[in-house]
Amino acid sequence: MNSDVIPPLLVLLILTLVIGVAMILKKSKEQAQFDKLVEKEKTLKDYRLLAELFRSDQFTSKQMTDEFKANPEFKDWYFKNYIALEKWRSI
Repeated sequence: MNSDVIPPLLVLLILTLVIGVAMILKKSKEQAQFDKLVEKEKTLKDYRLLAELFRSDQFTSKQMTDEFKANPEFKDWYFKNYIALEKWRSI
């Protein structure tokens, strides 16, 4: 191989490496976004199930209060999504 061919091959190799790393990072970011969306959907499903159990009187008031204290995010979601709807239904 002569020395005129080596620099372009080196540039091509580096460019290929950079593109490969960029693609890996993009896929990693997309996977993280997907995982976050799946986790959010799972959380929402769990919240809905727990809310339905609350509304079907399968929990005592004390158990509900304990759950709200243990999970303030659920409490906020529950009052926003269920209590607010009840207020609108009663109007």
